[in-house]
Amino acid sequence: MRNLPVLALALALPLLAQVGNLQLSKNSVEFSAPAAGSLPQSQIVGVTSTGAALPVSTSTRYFTAAEGWITTELSSGVTPSNLTITVNSSNLPVGVHTGQVLVVASASQSAWVTVSLTVTGGPTGSVLTASPNALAMTSNDGQPVQNTLVITSTNAVPFQTYTSTDSGGSWLSVSVVSATSPTTVTVTANPANLTPGVYSGMVSLVPTVSGTGLTVPVTFTISSSGSMGFAVSPGTVNFSYQSNGPTPGGQSVYVTNNSSIVTYSATANASWIKLTTNLIGNPAQTVTGSSNSYLNLYVDPTDLSTGNYSNTVTVTASTGAVQTINVLLSVNSTGALTASPTSLTFQYQPDFGVPASQQLTISASGLPVNFTASANSAGWLLVGPQSGNTSTAPNLSVSVMPVSLPNGSYTGTISVTTGSTTLSIPVTLHVGTSSGSAITPSPQSLTFHAPYNGPSTTQNVFLSSATTKSFFATVSTASGSWLQVSPTGGFSPATLSVTVNPQAVPGTGTYSGSVLINNLSDNTQVSIPVTMILSGAPLAATPQALSFTMPAGATTGATQIVQLSGTSGAPFTATSNSAWLTVSPANAALPYGLSVQAASASLTPGNYTGAVTITSSGVITVVNVALTVTAATVPTLSPTILNFGYVTGGSVPGAQTIAVNSTSSTALPFTTSVRSGSTGTSWLAVTASSLVTPASLSVAVQPGGLAPGTYRGVVVVTATGSGETRTAEVVLTVTAPTAPTLSTALHGATRKLSAITPGMLLSLRGAGLGPVQGVNGSISSAGAYETSYGTYRVYFDGVAAPLLYISDTRIDTAVPYAMAGRRSARVEVENAGVRSNPMDLILSPDAAPGIYTQDGSGVGQASVLNQNGSLNSLTNPAAAGSVISFFATGEGQTEPAGQDGRVIATDLRRPVLPVAVNIGGSAAEVIYAGSAPGLISGLMQVNVRIPADAPRGGAVALELRVGPAPSRAGVTIAIQ
Repeated sequence: MRNLPVLALALALPLLAQVGNLQLSKNSVEFSAPAAGSLPQSQIVGVTSTGAALPVSTSTRYFTAAEGWITTELSSGVTPSNLTITVNSSNLPVGVHTGQVLVVASASQSAWVTVSLTVTGGPTGSVLTASPNALAMTSNDGQPVQNTLVITSTNAVPFQTYTSTDSGGSWLSVSVVSATSPTTVTVTANPANLTPGVYSGMVSLVPTVSGTGLTVPVTFTISSSGSMGFAVSPGTVNFSYQSNGPTPGGQSVYVTNNSSIVTYSATANASWIKLTTNLIGNPAQTVTGSSNSYLNLYVDPTDLSTGNYSNTVTVTASTGAVQTINVLLSVNSTGALTASPTSLTFQYQPDFGVPASQQLTISASGLPVNFTASANSAGWLLVGPQSGNTSTAPNLSVSVMPVSLPNGSYTGTISVTTGSTTLSIPVTLHVGTSSGSAITPSPQSLTFHAPYNGPSTTQNVFLSSATTKSFFATVSTASGSWLQVSPTGGFSPATLSVTVNPQAVPGTGTYSGSVLINNLSDNTQVSIPVTMILSGAPLAATPQALSFTMPAGATTGATQIVQLSGTSGAPFTATSNSAWLTVSPANAALPYGLSVQAASASLTPGNYTGAVTITSSGVITVVNVALTVTAATVPTLSPTILNFGYVTGGSVPGAQTIAVNSTSSTALPFTTSVRSGSTGTSWLAVTASSLVTPASLSVAVQPGGLAPGTYRGVVVVTATGSGETRTAEVVLTVTAPTAPTLSTALHGATRKLSAITPGMLLSLRGAGLGPVQGVNGSISSAGAYETSYGTYRVYFDGVAAPLLYISDTRIDTAVPYAMAGRRSARVEVENAGVRSNPMDLILSPDAAPGIYTQDGSGVGQASVLNQNGSLNSLTNPAAAGSVISFFATGEGQTEPAGQDGRVIATDLRRPVLPVAVNIGGSAAEVIYAGSAPGLISGLMQVNVRIPADAPRGGAVALELRVGPAPSRAGVTIAIQ
């Protein structure tokens, strides 16, 4: 509510007597039924419209393989109507089936109801669990890494496994495609073809009969293979800046070195790029830091003209290794609309049903922009909603209705308009049959050569066909579950990932299998032979070498995991050859994650070597271990004093940061604690990003309940092992709140001093009225603006008023309707029980109307919507005889009586006094004058017809009268 004209135009309110808006009582329905059991009860969705009745019809689409299980019935062909949705679970397989019912009112108005049917069966109460429930995997040497998931359940549950990745392609795989719990699943992350960085993915386990599945998130970190593993991630950062807008925030890259901590120097190669390390110090062009920490990048684009800029930051390690960060900056003019994607294409095959809708995201440089959207075609193209905002509602749903179209290609556009600017997004629809050709794989056979017990390996197969085909892919093997394919279904053309797992078979040799492609369009099948040839010994350890670095005298050992693989179930033994090196367990069965621990409690500084020997079935493998013991280090803190200020009853101050480092390049483990004086209240808290240097401490204060005064506390950092401590002082100053100061009260539309009326929107000005950073008021569950924000309130003769917007210098509010009949009202602002100076305002005995204008000044071009919903302006004038809408406040009491802060839905209210409008000296027909749906009570929408004899061309005077009171002179509209 900071800018009421902008808000009113963002809603693009339809003319109440002209157009109806399609509305559904719900957007989704869910059904559940047992396999071969009774059918679920039908569900009803209400179909209504605001304003005029609309003709409606429905169509159904399906998003899963089974079709025909949804039926619909409308109680009437026009709104209001009830849509009855019925599902038939007979003959459906166990699982979740989804579809969508499209309700169409016109070419530009439609809505969707998503339908979900869950068919259950098999044993009940089965819940799959995995240990661990998340995986963090790291590759320092470019080799694949593996972890094991232990899968359990309350009952035996058959399930299938699926993998997905957010980026980087098919680097994640599992040892089994299908299995029954309890069991183990080996997860492999393969860094081949991946650049250094951090990747994320997930392993999903889905029951094939019934039960609750699970998803295990996987994080995969790949270190650089360059000198000493020195790397930066990401290697490219993007900034965007709008002219005269706020400077973009900083971005961070992580500087790593996988073998030891090294120092580095970073230099920005352009004056508009600035740097800091670990959020410490002022941004500069050259900074120094230590690896395994963040380097922060900033841009200063204020002196740059519109355009695209690129330059680099050079990061040089003390070892001589060099990395480059690409910095891209886009400087844009304010207000340009863009769409993502820039075009849309739909493919319709009658055998497969109506294609799913697609999403458009509308954005603009600069401040948020309101826009309207429409579809331009011969009736087959739909878009919804018809209005939005690039910040709060940027997404549009685009769908097609191609059922009655002959074969061929069709083009249409989605038009997105803001003010006088229109953005067109082309849409192409291809309509054709789905029969007449087979699916052809390339290559037609696959051969894998791999070491026994090695990592999973993937090859791709491309499926092509003359026309789009629906397919289902399965695998078959002579023995074992070593072969998998992904995805298991879809439409050609498509690329399949075929993966073999050498760890899923008992030994070396040649294994045969096949991938079967089932063409669902014509019930044909093609087979792709797959051969896996394995060689090598049935025992492997990953990694083959370990490296530890620890300070002398450390009381806590460091642990790393060696993943053992080989013949499943085969016993193994593990031993170490050094007193400082221990291994656990000493014996178990393959596969297993072996725990190897190094301890420096009894060692002096120096370099030590040891070995872990693993033996299984007569096969021996050795893991070499290197330990570097460094001199004991002590922690360093920066800064060593923090100051916090808090006003009683106000917002709690934000946390501050302390950087924790060590006196050498060796990582130092530490613990933290706080001391907060003798107040009897623990007002000081600290949270560490890591308990190993380099790290940062987030220091927060909790001053609630403290009396005004100065409080002192201490943050203590203690080095693990040596017991060395360092402290940072924390000073908290608590003060009593100061009284707000009122200086003036302005009419919400005219921005002038004025008599007030009940319900009028009013802008109070002064100092200390609210938070420094302005915020919009919130709406309660009852549908009205709240009368308080934190400790702040506004009173009119002791009656709390709704808060629309509040900041340090301004409060937008509404005069309570309880002021009706009074001659004056005393307004006061309160903060934490302390009130401002009072201000006495005169109440008008009638009304004090004011019209909102586009620039918020109260004069000039009014905020007017033309009959087509577009914004009226000199370049987009209204036609004589057409109907326009504008907005005003100060109409006084309403019928029914107004409610303070109420957001109007369908409970429209009209002013008690008569409303008249004069345009260019001629009386205009008032079609509607009353509350505006979706906006606060006290904001009036007026719909009028422009007189046929009104002056044309240029700015024409617009006057509003409520009872005897006229609006402010100087407000205009444009008439063509």
